[in-house]
Amino acid sequence: MGTLDARIALALMAKAELVFGQPGVVLSFPVASSSYTASQLNFFPDAPTAESARQALAGLFDFSAFANAIPDGRIWQTLGDRPALPQVYRRVLEGAEVAALPENQQDLEQLQAARALLLQSAPDGTLVDTPTYAAYKECRDAWLLASQQYNAAKASGELGDPAARQAWEAAEPDLRAVRDRAATAWDLEGHRAEVDDALAKISMLNQKTPSTTWGEWDMRSRSGIGTVTGLAGAPFWPTYISPANACDSGWQLMRLNSSEVQALQASAPEQLKARLGSGGAALNVDELDFEYTSAKLHRPWFDAGVFPARFWRPRAATPIALSSGAEPYAGECPLYASGVVFFRRIRATVQGETGDVAARLGALGDKLDMGFLTLNRQRLQVVSAQTEALSPASVRMVAGSLGGGALAARLRSSAGSVRADIQVTNGPPGPGSARQRFATNAILNKRLVLRKTPQSPPIIPPRVPPPQPGKTVLETSPDDIFVLALICSVVPASPNPDPGLKWLG
Repeated sequence: MGTLDARIALALMAKAELVFGQPGVVLSFPVASSSYTASQLNFFPDAPTAESARQALAGLFDFSAFANAIPDGRIWQTLGDRPALPQVYRRVLEGAEVAALPENQQDLEQLQAARALLLQSAPDGTLVDTPTYAAYKECRDAWLLASQQYNAAKASGELGDPAARQAWEAAEPDLRAVRDRAATAWDLEGHRAEVDDALAKISMLNQKTPSTTWGEWDMRSRSGIGTVTGLAGAPFWPTYISPANACDSGWQLMRLNSSEVQALQASAPEQLKARLGSGGAALNVDELDFEYTSAKLHRPWFDAGVFPARFWRPRAATPIALSSGAEPYAGECPLYASGVVFFRRIRATVQGETGDVAARLGALGDKLDMGFLTLNRQRLQVVSAQTEALSPASVRMVAGSLGGGALAARLRSSAGSVRADIQVTNGPPGPGSARQRFATNAILNKRLVLRKTPQSPPIIPPRVPPPQPGKTVLETSPDDIFVLALICSVVPASPNPDPGLKWLG
């Protein structure tokens, strides 16, 4: 396996920390994560057929297995024997003692009222977001995207060369205005104060109603209720992308040049430096650009309030140490993925003429190591100065730019839900057999309310200049979507039972 350039991987991770980092979360970079296509990440086809439903279910199974793995640090191997989040979660629910705390009827009523603002029952009994909560999430996502766009441009301007700083100073007022409009929309159209108040009440009242709360958490995540049946007939706990069409819209352009790479290396976390800061490179990169987007992860069966709750403790027969609460992370679940950053159309400008670069690629084997991502060499395209200058396909259409077109479309859109009925049949009846439904699980045979971000008109970013003499461009296949990072919530020290409580046993 050949190494592309460890400096680039280190700089890219450091910039991701600047763009997506926030209090209470850690970015975790999966080593050698697989690539996906947009269709594999579309778990709810708009016009489902038997085949598209099968593909959607297969895609959901694969992505859920990846997203439910438990990272153990800022860089982690996706393979291993560690229990996944569903198994750890169910072990806590099944093996804990819950505090024997009398529950007040008034508290239960207030808890029900707060939950009613956020969730409602669909005709089949499935809990779905209310219009108020759907609007909150949509406006929150628009604000997050605007903030990430602002942070990315700011990092490039402050760490780049004089031309990058000048571009940042010119763009900053517009980017700040887009971010501020998104924040205002979240406050007003997204009912932010109302929803935040309900979420705070639920968190507080959960602590006062442990038996009821624990029973609901347990019921929601049981096999057959919180699970989906896979193509092989076995149940699994699904993890969805929110919004559901995150990989169809909202893509932004990010670039790293040599000046920025040098500055970012110095600011990278020490753990990343120790892992990626040394070693040679088969190909030296002068500039890297790619498109990125992010999404929340939604698990209908999971409630993050379980881990920090102080009204439970593990039984003596089933001890469990979940989290140390701080770095170095230790325990069975120190982190869990609550969001994901995707990137695609990776374009690396490397040193060397096209023929020389192609020859070196040929000698590297089938895999090219980016330090945290392994690329299939056969999926890379070598672009020379001549082909780049003649190819109109190099001008790519990206949803989003410094002008904030994608964001403006999100803010103008009304916050609503799209109802999807994914019921499909397994084709016409065969001889001697009755017509069979392929849909036998929650994702395919129940009416679901999906929150989808409206499509925005694509806009063309500034054209990337053709390679200069002595430079060659490597591009990934436009169909490949990679996971840049998991946005992980940090589990506080857990279990941490309140010593003043009495226990049911």
